[in-house]
Amino acid sequence: MPDIVGDFKDAVELLFAGKKHADSPAEEPDIVNIMLSGKTGVGKSTLVNAIFGEHLAETGIGEPLTQHIKLYEKEGVPLRVYDVKGLELDAAVNKRVCSEVKSLVRASRKTETTSDDVHLMWYCVASPVHKLEQYEIDFMNDLANSLDVVLVLTQSFDEDETRELMSHIEMKRQEGALNVKAIVPLLALDKQMQGLGAKAKFGLEELADLSYEMLPDAQKRAFAAAQKLSAELRKKAAYTAIGLATAAAAAVGAIPLKIADAVVLGPIQLTMFMGIARVYGVDFQEDDFARLVGSSVPGAAAKVGKAAAGAVVALLEAIPYAGVLVSGAVAGSITATLGTAFQMALESEVNEAELDWDKLQSAFNKALDFALKINFKGKPEAEPA
Repeated sequence: MPDIVGDFKDAVELLFAGKKHADSPAEEPDIVNIMLSGKTGVGKSTLVNAIFGEHLAETGIGEPLTQHIKLYEKEGVPLRVYDVKGLELDAAVNKRVCSEVKSLVRASRKTETTSDDVHLMWYCVASPVHKLEQYEIDFMNDLANSLDVVLVLTQSFDEDETRELMSHIEMKRQEGALNVKAIVPLLALDKQMQGLGAKAKFGLEELADLSYEMLPDAQKRAFAAAQKLSAELRKKAAYTAIGLATAAAAAVGAIPLKIADAVVLGPIQLTMFMGIARVYGVDFQEDDFARLVGSSVPGAAAKVGKAAAGAVVALLEAIPYAGVLVSGAVAGSITATLGTAFQMALESEVNEAELDWDKLQSAFNKALDFALKINFKGKPEAEPA
């Protein structure tokens, strides 16, 4: 008999993969790599710390890679920051810096995993400087063919100065003299303005959202896990994992298999749970999946319509269930239900210290009840508190 379970497990791993990387449970978690550049004093470290909630540049382990590039990373954070230093008015120095950057980008893409790739660059210019130097434009244009560049206008506390600089830069873009993917003005920290009161930080979530959309799928989850700004980004990454698994489960259910569909769907659902867990920075293993889902089966089966009850029991227990024929729609709905419940449970219970499994189980059961009502009985009046 063909190895149907193995074939579908391979298929779903590829479905979750980035361009070159199969995101299987046995793999190391995906990592996003961001290159950071700009003149000294433009607030690069402040920007990184504001988005990722870690004093990465100060407390991370910095490793000099070249004369002008230093790598910062921190255990437990799925992020690497390549800090490019040394840009100045000296044309010869700038040429060496650009050469080092391009060599690093090329080398990163020769491996078999997208977790090694340099994914994008944030090039920082301080708004109060009022100008973008020609050597900076040349530097970004030289990299544009090998790397997506986002121009970040830091320290944008003066609206008039920022608007003037934005206008100048946009004109350069329209003339074709500047090749960047986007321009984002921001203020990374609240600032007390003399005589004008406090100026609230802004632009960070816009930069995070934009960067997220530019990344490969596997790195979207890593970025969502690393950033500390937006719960919506975590949700978006989790929903993407749920959507992929739901489509895979529906495809399985559409095939007239002679074995229990549950046996085939198990790897799909496990991979989905692991993908969601990574988004929330949680270590999640196969045994955790069996423990979490298995203890929820009796209550879950009682909450669905009679026609689907047998299918729910079969799929949630992942064992053969005599006489149950699971359609693609039911298989997809049950997978979506499980994924949604797990996402909701993590959103409500996860914290940076330690995950309480009893609380997670309780939150999962509560969320599963809510999700089952949506998929099998119609939408309830309100979400669980």
